[in-house]
Amino acid sequence: MDISINFQFTEQAITLRTGIPNDHFSYVAGAPFPDVGDHIELPGDSGIQVFQVVERVFTYRSDSIDIRVLLDLPAAH
Repeated sequence: MDISINFQFTEQAITLRTGIPNDHFSYVAGAPFPDVGDHIELPGDSGIQVFQVVERVFTYRSDSIDIRVLLDLPAAH
């Protein structure tokens, strides 16, 4: 079964990200997968940028699963 993951960004995160497109990639079963609240580091034009997972949406099809991971800016500590 094919598993596809799409990273998308909130409007707030879009304004601050530089050089990071909405990524789409295939997932290898058994690899760690981010949960809501986890942080993800992505390389951008100005170095590593950190985002927080705020939503995951799973779409099941007969031969595949599509997962949309919505990223936002991390909550202030």
